[in-house]
Amino acid sequence: MEMNLIGRIFVNSFIWNYLNKKFLMPLIFDNLLREDYARVLDLGCGIGYTSREVANRLRNAEVFGVDYDRRQIRKANRRNKSRRIRFLVGDGKNLGFSNGYFDAVFAFDTMHHIEDYEEAIEEMSRVLRKNGDLYVLDVDKKFFNPVIKWIDNTQSLFSREEFIDRLKEHGFRVYKEGKRLSLFYAVARKFDFLPPRS
Repeated sequence: MEMNLIGRIFVNSFIWNYLNKKFLMPLIFDNLLREDYARVLDLGCGIGYTSREVANRLRNAEVFGVDYDRRQIRKANRRNKSRRIRFLVGDGKNLGFSNGYFDAVFAFDTMHHIEDYEEAIEEMSRVLRKNGDLYVLDVDKKFFNPVIKWIDNTQSLFSREEFIDRLKEHGFRVYKEGKRLSLFYAVARKFDFLPPRS
């Protein structure tokens, strides 16, 4: 889903990027299962800030930043100075990559922007290789009120517990999880098989 103007101004601001780097991204980077990934996806990359941080942390990885919002991707491409990072317009529920294409997927503050986040979990599982890793940082539904939902253009609401349950239902083993204020993170690995759906 494309962001509204207020949301776009906020997520593209120096303040949001500073808060992300100082307080949010360490929740993921301090819990990496590995650092030798060859190819990673940054789903909901916006103007590319998180993709650049992922590339800086994972020195040998090719990073694909994908966002639904064409304006954000245009800005990301204009600012991109790395040959290891590519920015593409894409839908988190229908990614244009083959099965098992990525070693890891990162989704920073993204899943609540996707209308049916369970479809996106299924799609992330599809594009992850066997034993690939998933890193998610998102907002618990308790944080949202009507004004914040409008500003943030929120499409899906879920608690940390609900999100973790959906990961398990879609074949992920959760290795680490935690929360900080209204945010939660999950570090998970894709199983060799998907458990049967009930």
